[in-house]
Amino acid sequence: MAGQSLKRDPVIPLTGSDWEHVYEPAEDTFLFMDALEKELEDIRAARPGFVFELGCGSGCITAFLALNLKGPAYIASDINPHAVAAARRTFEANELKIDLLNMDLFSAINLPSGIDVLLFNPPYVPTPHEEIESSWIARSWAGGDKGREVVDKVLEKIETILSPQGRLYMVALDSNDPHEIAKWMGTKGYRTKVV
Repeated sequence: MAGQSLKRDPVIPLTGSDWEHVYEPAEDTFLFMDALEKELEDIRAARPGFVFELGCGSGCITAFLALNLKGPAYIASDINPHAVAAARRTFEANELKIDLLNMDLFSAINLPSGIDVLLFNPPYVPTPHEEIESSWIARSWAGGDKGREVVDKVLEKIETILSPQGRLYMVALDSNDPHEIAKWMGTKGYRTKVV
């Protein structure tokens, strides 16, 4: 599109010691960025004012979108204090002004106007429930039964979290039963698609 800059990938200035506690960007991260790149014109056309990433890890996803979509206010959060510190370094390395919160899900914010774009690469690997809280790094991938324990908590609040024109971009595996997620979202009036 004329006047639009080319896609920019973020600098991730983290080291090996970070990966002991923070999820290292991997295939799911890069697939998520590819999906957002495919959706970028639609997101831009919707003129979002507020983008929020839940469980930002290294900050790679928020940094990617912020580098390629100027204008919205960005907030990223993670329950893991090591991830918040890592994301802060990612945002600084990319010269991005993004607010960071260390919190569990939506526990520390009040969003009266709602989120226009919610980014969520959840802990989706099916595991025993006990594994979810076994370590900081396990919290980034251990999803409990069907890999849906955290996902379902977020979806239960989706109507109060998203703005009227809000969009949720989320990573899911076949084992998470994305068809069931789509059906449930449909009962709430949301349309879904696979990107």
